[in-house]
Amino acid sequence: MYGLVAQSCLCPGFSTLMINLISTRSYIPGTNENLDWKSDYAYGCDHEIYTVMISSDFNGMTFPEAAEICYKQLNLLMIAVENFDNSGLAINPLPDQFTIRKECLGYFIASSYKDVCRARFYCALCLNEGIEIGFKPCKCRLEAG
Repeated sequence: MYGLVAQSCLCPGFSTLMINLISTRSYIPGTNENLDWKSDYAYGCDHEIYTVMISSDFNGMTFPEAAEICYKQLNLLMIAVENFDNSGLAINPLPDQFTIRKECLGYFIASSYKDVCRARFYCALCLNEGIEIGFKPCKCRLEAG
């Protein structure tokens, strides 16, 4: 508890961000239309931290490479990763500090678990062909095995 208060002294708003990420609230568009800041705040409160096993197509990438794909192509904000080889959780690691391996857990800030599943079913081949990433395995993955 005191660590959260101390961090708020160093970075105003930090405790509010953390509390909003670990609590559950629902955002209803249009409820605060006359106050832009309230609408933005409510939209942000609708987001939580989710984890999902990310696609094997991220295997061998650095965290910044994977985070860029998640942000630009999947509309997801990846904040951390964890390999299951006792290397532990890595929050926003530098390129030379972390390489994604098969069976890697991704940590995301998103509004729903369904949204985060796009990282689970990401397929570089389908995305390069213009096929939209969905919420279930693509056809090429089903055909492969």
